[in-house]
Amino acid sequence: MTTTSSNLKSLFEIKRFEGSGFDLWKERMLGILFLKDCEGALLEVKPEDMTNVAWMKLNKKAITYIKMAVSDEILVFLKGLTTAFELWEKLKATYEITVRYNQ
Repeated sequence: MTTTSSNLKSLFEIKRFEGSGFDLWKERMLGILFLKDCEGALLEVKPEDMTNVAWMKLNKKAITYIKMAVSDEILVFLKGLTTAFELWEKLKATYEITVRYNQ
């Protein structure tokens, strides 16, 4: 089977997150951020070897990728957050399923 550019494009597209299935969406989104060299923006603190300008640009790119991959309703929920770390943590705190085991 021949791979075309449109097939490759659809390979890296993910369904917009609409409030359910966060764990799978999160894994796909982490993959997109990795492929776009933006996963470092999910850190809370700027790496010491990165300039402020580079950090701001990296954050803006990651924020844009995340915002483009969520529904309008969730985008409104994220309004006002200024770093990729803040967006990611808000999404995780709201939608991530945590399982607690009785020990």
